[in-house]
Amino acid sequence: MNELQLPNTYEEDRYLPIWILVLIAPITILMWAAVYIQLIEGKPFGAKPASDTVLIILWIIFGILLPSLFYFIKYRIRLNNEQLVLELIPFYKNKIRIADIQTINLITVRPLIDFGGWGLRFNGKKTGLIIEGKVGIEVKLKSNEIIVIASKRSEQLYKQLSLIEKKM
Repeated sequence: MNELQLPNTYEEDRYLPIWILVLIAPITILMWAAVYIQLIEGKPFGAKPASDTVLIILWIIFGILLPSLFYFIKYRIRLNNEQLVLELIPFYKNKIRIADIQTINLITVRPLIDFGGWGLRFNGKKTGLIIEGKVGIEVKLKSNEIIVIASKRSEQLYKQLSLIEKKM
């Protein structure tokens, strides 16, 4: 039987929320405008314009690479009878064997207070994959490492993880 067809599986695969792209949009638009005005129209951009070389470098970084990076970042959470896989593609991947899980708890997550924000976070005691919502799952491993997962469907993941854990 294919692993994805097992009754106790879970998969969540999403791109980052659109509001993150909205946050970087102003700098991206500004860089494109600067390149157009200074390089295409030939007018200096700003009171102290950068050289064309510096402007091109900044445009590549903030006008192309940064928005592309944020556009292609996505998170993936997969669960089957053997493991829980957490990914923030292309930066982070953690495979947790179900046998290594000591406890799981449904918790309230306050991203700014508990972790200083969203994304892949470390607060000294816990590692957090904080994407969306105020409900999360605290996974304590037998090694005493604690991982917090907060996503749009945390409750569903908790139910599936609880079912699998009970079988262990």
